[in-house]
Amino acid sequence: MGDASIIKDSIQQAEMPDSGQPVVHFKFQLEQPVKDDLYNYITAVNREKLPKNNSKSEIQLIKKEEKTLQFTIPIYNFLAAAGRFSEMQDKKEYNLIPVQERYATDDYFACKVIGESMNKVIPNNSICIFKKNVTGSRSGKILLIENSDSFDPDFNSAFTVKTYSSEKTITEEGWQHNSIVLKPNSYDASFNSIIINEENSSEMRIIGEFVQVLEN
Repeated sequence: MGDASIIKDSIQQAEMPDSGQPVVHFKFQLEQPVKDDLYNYITAVNREKLPKNNSKSEIQLIKKEEKTLQFTIPIYNFLAAAGRFSEMQDKKEYNLIPVQERYATDDYFACKVIGESMNKVIPNNSICIFKKNVTGSRSGKILLIENSDSFDPDFNSAFTVKTYSSEKTITEEGWQHNSIVLKPNSYDASFNSIIINEENSSEMRIIGEFVQVLEN
């Protein structure tokens, strides 16, 4: 049976359309034509190349190689945040968490959402992916917001995750915000909206838009 080698730069990660499970595509070059069933051929070649008895060091090496193939994004701990989000980025006050390839860009980051105020969509203690640079209308979107003029007891900091809504006044010159309402979305009706107005909006900054729950 001839040998097979993977063609350089041909490895690509993707997802199965139905299940969303990760798969790897690659091309390989054969020294001799395949004379047997292709699946049997490939699995036989791989079995021949596997170590007969994996030592501890070999297993660690395999795990290390698998880890290098992971795609990652930063995960921030806003519960313990002592400064602004920009400072956390500059000081690299974050860890890395594996994600699917489509999220492995500078446009995405993750954090743990604490509390029950958004539990209809985001269960307590969920690790969630957020997208930076929110575009288009913000109304109805779940946003991560930083506001030094307000305090969210869930995050124990100036960060909060809520559904964004705004009240506007339309005039002949255009329109202006009367107030911004950050609404909870919880099975517990005791949670109140956070009202952002002229008095407490000077330090408000939208950090990202909720994309999906990554882990719970």
